[in-house]
Amino acid sequence: MWLQEAATVILEQKPELKDREYGFTLVEVLIASCVLSIGILAVAFMQISAIQGNATACGITDASARAGELLEKFMSLPYNDPLLQDMDGDGYASDQDLDGNGVDDDDEGSQVDGILNFGLDDTGGEADYQQQGEGKCTLYWNVADNAGINNTKTIGVIVTWADRRTQRKASMKYIKAKGM
Repeated sequence: MWLQEAATVILEQKPELKDREYGFTLVEVLIASCVLSIGILAVAFMQISAIQGNATACGITDASARAGELLEKFMSLPYNDPLLQDMDGDGYASDQDLDGNGVDDDDEGSQVDGILNFGLDDTGGEADYQQQGEGKCTLYWNVADNAGINNTKTIGVIVTWADRRTQRKASMKYIKAKGM
């Protein structure tokens, strides 16, 4: 009620407002449309980014699960199983760790053979083993004997996959003792 009275008082004091037409001009409508369009585009880009992030997370989860399954399989194998042999000879600590500190001498700056980390990070043709996984991933595993601890095998599993034109990888390592 008081609002209606205030409006009547204003219109009586300024009669030119009474005859003025109310509404939006074409310029105001165009500016409002542009602002709304920019807001909708921002929301669309956020949605695209979220979908891409979810796809990457899905790939990492899948790769981690596959690497974990393979490591669980290796845990159950005997120490001298054929799948747990260093096939290319790059993972023997006696050849790679001449000072006996448990670290590959190539990683410390010495040039023993140019192969880093006892060959545990090798992929492609340099890996000890390779297996095509389901879908678009490839599993590699490498074995290093006595790398850091005597009477052990260190098994490095690497899963690679393509994600939006980018090669990604996830890796896990396991140390298997001789008596287990």
